[in-house]
Amino acid sequence: MDAYEPQLVAFAQREGLVAHVGRAQAVIATLPGELAPRDVEASVIVAGCLADDGRAQKLFETRYVAPVRPSLRALGLDQAALDDVLQRVWLKLFVAEEGAPVVGYLGRGDLRAFVKVVATRLALSDKRAHKPQVSDEGLVEMAHGATPQGAYLQAATGHSMRQAVEEAAATLSPEERVLLRMSHVDGLTIDEIGATYGVHRATAARRVARARARLIEGVRDHLKRQLDLASGELDSVMRDVHSQLHVSISRILCG
Repeated sequence: MDAYEPQLVAFAQREGLVAHVGRAQAVIATLPGELAPRDVEASVIVAGCLADDGRAQKLFETRYVAPVRPSLRALGLDQAALDDVLQRVWLKLFVAEEGAPVVGYLGRGDLRAFVKVVATRLALSDKRAHKPQVSDEGLVEMAHGATPQGAYLQAATGHSMRQAVEEAAATLSPEERVLLRMSHVDGLTIDEIGATYGVHRATAARRVARARARLIEGVRDHLKRQLDLASGELDSVMRDVHSQLHVSISRILCG
């Protein structure tokens, strides 16, 4: 921890948060591995927020909350809904019954990406709660309209797509499921996923691509067994259902 003290104190003095250095030091002492400069500064900001310091709260808003607002607006939230989600993010991070989970996250990746994950999940949960649920058969029908092939898929597959995704997802590692959830459900960019894991964006992109390829191959295997299709027919079915596969993946991984 001594190695971080000069930066810790310098940042705290610059931002008027010296009173929170002790608590920040205590947080840093519990963190594994080496910390990036951003994490040392985040520890001071979080310590100040936990002490209800207005200056720290403004810094947290500027650094970690403001960048999330455009993503939430892109989900279709109006100003009132956006403000409600961000208020709940604050409560979830700093007023948890068993301590502040944001403290436990420090040092494990970009705090800004973590805040985005929390906010996006809350927003998507709200949207699902107020949106009529559509069956997988309905998704296929919407994707293909009333074409003969669409009618065949709807009649032949039933719940096969959902079952296929569930079966394939069960074979993934916990990290692969998290990567796909970040990409498909939380809407994180490759840069944000890379920052969360502390790896280069190219590495993050490869990991996401591998996880998705494994999942799709599992879906393909399940549908081949379930529908007893030849390879050419299966290729055609996979192309046709591709437009709604993202929706099915998202729904399964949300669970």
